Amino acid sequence: MTVDQSIGPRCNIGPDEIARRRRSAVTGSVLLALLAVGLLALHVPPLGRLLLWPVATGVAVTWLQVVRRFCVAFGALGLQNFGRLGGQVAVDPALRATDRRQALRMLAEGAVIGLAATLLVLALPV
Repeated sequence: MTVDQSIGPRCNIGPDEIARRRRSAVTGSVLLALLAVGLLALHVPPLGRLLLWPVATGVAVTWLQVVRRFCVAFGALGLQNFGRLGGQVAVDPALRATDRRQALRMLAEGAVIGLAATLLVLALPV
């Protein structure tokens, strides 16, 4: 596969990095579900259930990284990795600003998705 960096949004991670994030996303999703069930089972009031938001945001951002093949941390730091794990290289300086904007956009989208998931749990009766 050839990576055309002239069209956006671009990817900045390859198959090994994507697989690592997929494993993290699945694990995070399971832990988030268990946490939500636990909070509901313990009859934690809605204000306490808001603690799900940062966890749900993290899980959402991780899934976005899998789907978009773009690492938020690499984007913020101006790195990419299409090879083996740990083989990051610096991106062209012309791409750094674009990658940073993409990273911020994904964080914002993850926060909104995390908030939506949290509001669903808040709406459930205890």
